[in-house]
Amino acid sequence: MRIGLIGGTFDPPHIAHLIGARRALEQLNLDCVIFVPNNIPPHKPPAEAGQIDRLEMVKLAIEGEKGFEVSDFEIKSGGISYTFRTVEYFHSQVSEIYLLLGEDSLKSFHKWKNYERILQLAHLAWFPRAGKEIHEVSPEILSRAIKIDSEIIHISSTKIRELIKKGFSIKWLVPDKVIEYIYDKKLYF
Repeated sequence: MRIGLIGGTFDPPHIAHLIGARRALEQLNLDCVIFVPNNIPPHKPPAEAGQIDRLEMVKLAIEGEKGFEVSDFEIKSGGISYTFRTVEYFHSQVSEIYLLLGEDSLKSFHKWKNYERILQLAHLAWFPRAGKEIHEVSPEILSRAIKIDSEIIHISSTKIRELIKKGFSIKWLVPDKVIEYIYDKKLYF
């Protein structure tokens, strides 16, 4: 089985996550893409929404989407969510792993805890953000990373949270079921 792993805070999940995951599924001929919401991110401030809310939003975002799954591995593991642990966990269950990263994560990948272990167990695949070739990645890492041909959509969870706080619409930025969940639970207000 060939899987893609896409991790993050998903605070909240948005259409750029979904589009990128779909393109990876198609272009890498994956059996599935597994979304893995983290518990506590190691390289950024904690999420605004709680772990269970973020997990539920991902479930709603991918509901009915063939080839998409969600895992609560990092949330159940507790503590800081280090990707190498997640890759090790899934490596024991599947034949091939592609770690799906945004361009910004690829640039900082060499700073990740035990990144060498990740490279032993998984392929790297990355989504462009700026629409141009990147030069800030070490040649060793870039030579081992596959670029996913995906639409470049300038959406961020941070911007979505800001829009909610200002009372602006987030329609078309996140799936409708996620919008309903955010408003029902009064998240990000």
